[in-house]
Amino acid sequence: MNAKAFLNLKRTECVNYTDLKKINKTLREESLAYFKEKAVGQNLKEFESKILDDLQKKFLVVKNKCLQIYEVKCHEVIKKDVDNIESLIR
Repeated sequence: MNAKAFLNLKRTECVNYTDLKKINKTLREESLAYFKEKAVGQNLKEFESKILDDLQKKFLVVKNKCLQIYEVKCHEVIKKDVDNIESLIR
């Protein structure tokens, strides 16, 4: 998830939110398909639910980091616009 969600190693750039949700959905589907292909034994539903829970927790961590990145970038753009407007007013 991290490798696909972040555009650089420092994790200061993130894909857009729509792509982030698509990455999560694809990862969940691929993980479940792989698990169902390889899994044998009892309590498979329990393990499947644990996999989904773990993926959801990891997605929330990545999502929160991306939201922080989006917020910083938004503030940067707004500050530039405000500065431009203030310079025009003066």
